[in-house]
Amino acid sequence: MSTTSVPGPFSSNPDRTRDKATELDSAVMPFVRAMASMKLTIVLFSLAMVIVFVGSLAQSRRDVWLVMEQYFRTYLAWIDVADFFPPSMFPGLANYDWNQLGKLRYLPFPGGWLIGWVMLANLTTAHMLKFRIRATDARLYGGIAIVILGTLFTYFVIVTGDAQMGVEGGNFLLSENQIWYSLMAVLAISAGVCFATAFSVFGKANSKPARWIMGLTGLSLALLLAYFVIGGEAVRLNMSSMRILWQLLKGSVCSLVLLIGCNLLFDKRGGIVLLHLGVALLMFSELQVGLYGKENLLSLKEGETSSFLRDIRERELAVIHKGDDGKDNVVVVPEALLIQAANRQEAEDQIVELPDLPFNVAVRKFYRNSTLRPVLPDDELRTDAGLGAFAAPVELAPVTGMDSTSDESSCFVDLISKDSGEILSSMLLAQNVSELRAVPIAEERTIDGTDYQFYLRFQRNHRPYEVELLDVSRTNYVGSATPRDYRSSIVIRDTASGESENFTLWMNNPLRYQGETFYQSGYNKLPDGSEATTLSVVRNKGWMLPYIACMIVSFGMFAQFWQTLVRYLGRFSRTASSSAELDSAGSGFSGDAGADGPPPTASILAKVATSQAKAVSISEASEGFQDTPKRPDPIFMIGVPVLTIALFLAWMGRDLRPPKDVPDAMNLYKFAQLPIAWNGRAQPIDSFARTQLLMTSHKSTFKGEMEPGELNLKREELLAEFQKAWPSVDSESLKEFNGNYQQWIDQMVLLTSSSQDAVEERMRPLMIRKMEPVRWFLDVVARPEVALRHQVIKIDDDQVLSLLGLPKRPGLTYSMMEIQKNLDALQAINAE
Repeated sequence: MSTTSVPGPFSSNPDRTRDKATELDSAVMPFVRAMASMKLTIVLFSLAMVIVFVGSLAQSRRDVWLVMEQYFRTYLAWIDVADFFPPSMFPGLANYDWNQLGKLRYLPFPGGWLIGWVMLANLTTAHMLKFRIRATDARLYGGIAIVILGTLFTYFVIVTGDAQMGVEGGNFLLSENQIWYSLMAVLAISAGVCFATAFSVFGKANSKPARWIMGLTGLSLALLLAYFVIGGEAVRLNMSSMRILWQLLKGSVCSLVLLIGCNLLFDKRGGIVLLHLGVALLMFSELQVGLYGKENLLSLKEGETSSFLRDIRERELAVIHKGDDGKDNVVVVPEALLIQAANRQEAEDQIVELPDLPFNVAVRKFYRNSTLRPVLPDDELRTDAGLGAFAAPVELAPVTGMDSTSDESSCFVDLISKDSGEILSSMLLAQNVSELRAVPIAEERTIDGTDYQFYLRFQRNHRPYEVELLDVSRTNYVGSATPRDYRSSIVIRDTASGESENFTLWMNNPLRYQGETFYQSGYNKLPDGSEATTLSVVRNKGWMLPYIACMIVSFGMFAQFWQTLVRYLGRFSRTASSSAELDSAGSGFSGDAGADGPPPTASILAKVATSQAKAVSISEASEGFQDTPKRPDPIFMIGVPVLTIALFLAWMGRDLRPPKDVPDAMNLYKFAQLPIAWNGRAQPIDSFARTQLLMTSHKSTFKGEMEPGELNLKREELLAEFQKAWPSVDSESLKEFNGNYQQWIDQMVLLTSSSQDAVEERMRPLMIRKMEPVRWFLDVVARPEVALRHQVIKIDDDQVLSLLGLPKRPGLTYSMMEIQKNLDALQAINAE
């Protein structure tokens, strides 16, 4: 018998390969499992909460864009200890010199980008380990195809959104009417699906609670649809809202396609997979904005044309001189190089090379934000000519970015000769002079017979087109100076082709042109009477990503939570049906004895066997549902919610019920419904009065003085309290006395010879009642002498109360009459 041997390399290679794969798996898998662990997820979320908290506090000291760069759009963040103590929360540390901490002032911490990348890796590895594709054969291929289709459609939506041209309000694939009717169709189809799931034969497989939920959901959608249909044009969304609706509809289609594919691939976990995909897309959106998103401003006067945009977060030093062809040659030094040079210690290291000029620039000092003051004899940095000969910069804290202001930078520079290395000239450049004034003034120097102009200005980004402002207008809200709408009519001319196109853009209706979005952001009335507009120009190719990501997250959450709810309700129903079967089995056995006596022995044995079989089968069927809750009593299940809703409706109905008309009396209820214009919008007088009262007393009602008729009705109670407080005083004159609140108090003061404060302290609680804010409003307008006595001004500061000589009373509300007594003391403190 012969044997055939296999050569060595062929026989040993498979074992060696498997050994290497096992070694690699044993070395890599612990790292992969650690990367996918929930502990790491919790740590990352904790780090993210810390960096967001510190970044939020830091915005009280610095511009929001500087904070973004320092804490979020970086891999390593250096946390400034001063940011933990914002001036508004720690006023005692507002002027503290934090540089005394030395190296301990800045603490290293993972930046936003590092946390984001690790979080994305954690999410990805967790999916690789815990979310397995469960589909096979046709379901597998179909799921993959649908996911690819959803991905391509999402990419198509993003690309087409970036390629849009024209004003956004009318630049839809569908018309405005088609979008609105599409929304109606979606509501109708959704309501129909819910009703079909709840009441059709196809929905009988679902549990009864699930059908109830679907039925109520369908009813809600049907009512919303009826509201839109019956309301007509009055409830129809405006153009700005329609624009948002259109983006959400596109995101919904992308989400629905992806959800179908994920459900085919991952079965019941499709919703959670889609949810995580949406979160990852949101993270990618922020990364894309941080890397490629740019925002600039375009400011134009009517009739003015510009081919460049300004980045108000960056500065540049511009050196301009005439070339041989008569055109301006411009050499710029970006802000980053200016700051880098100014922070160096050695004078030689502060020089910035300018290859195209016969001199270099040495940056001696750079101020991010500053103001100018007259130069003083002891100022170290000063120049012999130009702005620095009579002005000096004073460093200010950077603006916080919470308003429309921006930093005004300044810097000291020296011009260094390339041949000799000598200082040719020194100058002070201030952005306030170079750019932020009606007529910019340049620092001028002549070097080797050539005139040079120096400007410190916002960074200019030139475009292959120019924009001309034809007209700008501002519309205010009725009866106010609050702007309701800015509107600009512009012409955009392509520099290469010379083609031009007219556009009109306004607030909430941006213009998209060549991948950039123009937003109407400001309006200015200049001293010479001309008008100017400010347009925010944003380049962000992935501006559709947040819309799509939010809808993907919404669809994923709904799918996951709905599946969980259906499974829970299914277990609940099966447990109830199992109990019912057990009960029926027992009752069937016990009820077989009829009037003629006990059943035969064979029948009894058959019943016993049947009952035991049912019990065993039900026990086996319910083994997996041992942890399911016990079915509550139907009375508790239905009665308690119904009773709660009834009590709530009764409580609401009591307040919603209009008061009855009183003959020969003011109808305050109808007066409160009259319209009034305030802060740019029309509203009922009641809303205005209620808002003002809330601002002064922190309450929506107040306790006001009763009218003479009301005091007459309480005469007996008033006399009893008066006799109790002053038993020796004759109160006979009060039995027939008629008057208002103040007249009653004056009469009691006259009878008792007590002070007005003492009488009011005892009698006022009986002479006031809770009133609506419209009553206070009418008193302020028509009866100021009465309004002065209303205690509606809340003062909770002990020092203010002490200065005004006011006692602490329940509610801490005081009248203007009480405050005026010692108001001079408070005004003296303010003057100091």
